[in-house]
Amino acid sequence: MKIILTEADLSRMSRKLRDNLLQFIATPIKYDDNLYLYDTNPEDLDDIMPEFHFPEEVLKKESKAKSKNVIDINTEQAKSLIANLSDKSIETLHLFTQNEPIQVSSLVGDEKAYKDYIELKRSFVGPVNRRLRTVTGNKTAVLFLKENEEEMAVKEATAISLAAIFDS
Repeated sequence: MKIILTEADLSRMSRKLRDNLLQFIATPIKYDDNLYLYDTNPEDLDDIMPEFHFPEEVLKKESKAKSKNVIDINTEQAKSLIANLSDKSIETLHLFTQNEPIQVSSLVGDEKAYKDYIELKRSFVGPVNRRLRTVTGNKTAVLFLKENEEEMAVKEATAISLAAIFDS
């Protein structure tokens, strides 16, 4: 049996699946001693096997998905950022002017700004980051640092810029 994988097939695979597939293909089997030494340890195959190069298209998609940069914004960018946000998002963004991490639990729950974490992400974090990317022209920019599972924050310069906008 033969299986043909195209660049499109590889680009749809997760990195883990591709790595496992390559390990499976490259792992020697005892009856295939024409290609590999039967007692070769899979970890030693790097010395034996030629390096596999993923198509450029695959690598670009992976780097795009992984590389989000928390950035600082200045006062002008902060003005532009809040210009097209909802009142609710602006009110929530105001909390980030103190340069202190914000407890997610203070934003999410009954009688709070967002009913659950999904709504927080969908109605606040997502729109703010999309607007930020438009304002900065940086397609990988994000505004929020994830301090841990319970807290989120912005960089100090961003907090100062937001405070300047809200105080004026």
